[in-house]
Amino acid sequence: VLDELYAAGVAKEDITVVFALGSHRNHTEEEKRQVLYHLALCLQRLHLQQVVHADLKPEHILLSPGSWGYKVRLIDLDSGFLLDDPPPLGSGLEGDPVYLSPEAFLRMTGQDTPMTAAVDSFAFGAIIHRLWTGELPGFDTGKYGYLYEAVLAGEAPMLSPELPDQMRWLVRDLLNASPQLRPDDATCVRILGEGVVPQQSKRSQSPDEPLNG
Repeated sequence: VLDELYAAGVAKEDITVVFALGSHRNHTEEEKRQVLYHLALCLQRLHLQQVVHADLKPEHILLSPGSWGYKVRLIDLDSGFLLDDPPPLGSGLEGDPVYLSPEAFLRMTGQDTPMTAAVDSFAFGAIIHRLWTGELPGFDTGKYGYLYEAVLAGEAPMLSPELPDQMRWLVRDLLNASPQLRPDDATCVRILGEGVVPQQSKRSQSPDEPLNG
């Protein structure tokens, strides 16, 4: 593809290569840590603008080379909503059921469950596990079709021993059935940035910053 672009006269500096998360090759451990940290930052910026993505999944996460690791961008906010204007009771959220949070499912069935940024936090927990291990968190697939069903039934997701200890604890808490008990964005940024981020890059995110990258 690049050869064809060059032959057509496109300058190298005008080309940005963008990949969907996990689509082009296996990531190194360092790259995984960078991607997860920057994804945590993207979510923090989005939520500071009072916006919930509500359909977070690998296919909606794009990566492009940056000066330090990858730039991460979130796409497809068709299912998104403002925190002060959640979807009405009984409405379909159109999110992927693989990453759907328990409270989102309950609201779709007409139950008056609060819809907060923790909807994205649940999906983020599943994505962390999948990016690091190549698999979603485990559950009894003989009894449940999706992760949210197992969590609603009181089943603790089975997490891979491949996850580093602190990351495993974070994923466990992000997959909590109770949205109020899931770690907030600042906690995710802090934990996922440890040992990865140059000191000068560790700073609070302003609501005025771009939502992505």
